[in-house]
Amino acid sequence: MHQGTIETNGVTAGDVPFCSALGGDGDGPQLPDTTVLSFLPPAEAGKMATLLRSRKFWATVTASAVSAYLYASGELSAESFASATALIAGIYVGSVALEDGLRGLVALWTRV
Repeated sequence: MHQGTIETNGVTAGDVPFCSALGGDGDGPQLPDTTVLSFLPPAEAGKMATLLRSRKFWATVTASAVSAYLYASGELSAESFASATALIAGIYVGSVALEDGLRGLVALWTRV
């Protein structure tokens, strides 16, 4: 496990294991150093690292980039580009909402 230091406003949070500093469990891809996110407060750095490891996020970025490329190359009309962008955003937001909702239901069902 990598070691790193997260700093915010000159205050050092201390050396922490890389994965726990980013809120992960070590199963996803890892950035080489936690100082990449050192400009953020520790809680926000964890959220950002989780976002950067998200397959949904990268699928959205890739789909958006492909749509932008197709529009820029003239293979996609402005109307189609707008529709594709709205569809990509809707699918991302919907999938995040569904995941959060199902996580809440599981938490309710597993309470003892």
